[in-house]
Amino acid sequence: MTLLLILLWAGLLLWTGLLLWAAGNLRRYPMVAASQDFALSSHPRISILIPARNEARILARTLPKVLEQDYDPYEVILVDDASTDGTGELAAKLQRLHPDKLRLLRVEKLPAGWVGKTHALHQGFQAATGDWVLATDADIVLHPKALQAGMWLAERQQAELVSIF
Repeated sequence: MTLLLILLWAGLLLWTGLLLWAAGNLRRYPMVAASQDFALSSHPRISILIPARNEARILARTLPKVLEQDYDPYEVILVDDASTDGTGELAAKLQRLHPDKLRLLRVEKLPAGWVGKTHALHQGFQAATGDWVLATDADIVLHPKALQAGMWLAERQQAELVSIF
């Protein structure tokens, strides 16, 4: 019983220390808010890559938000990974509404040695024309200022890679 109590206290102390360490380090990471002004000195082209397999239901909500970015220039490349649920049809409908922003790629067959999502992303990277690439998932709802905030952060930190959460 004493050993169990010692282990429980040690675990509690470890988790408390980890939480305090994370909270202390969080202050070092730059934070952004939608209300702030993201004055950029340049506007490099961004390619947003979305691999999708049977995501029609969620894309009906998320893809229009991706296409509403308050940033220019950008392109959205949706890679339909052999979907059978209407993902391609939904994307084609949105492409007709946003022909200058949305490009569609369809993967029919997975080459030997590839896994679906990584292959879809690879296809998107091959087609991308942006100076920057944002790889995201079909179920992510982007704020209209997401690209502005990301580029502002990259410019401010002189970063070559930015991860936004």
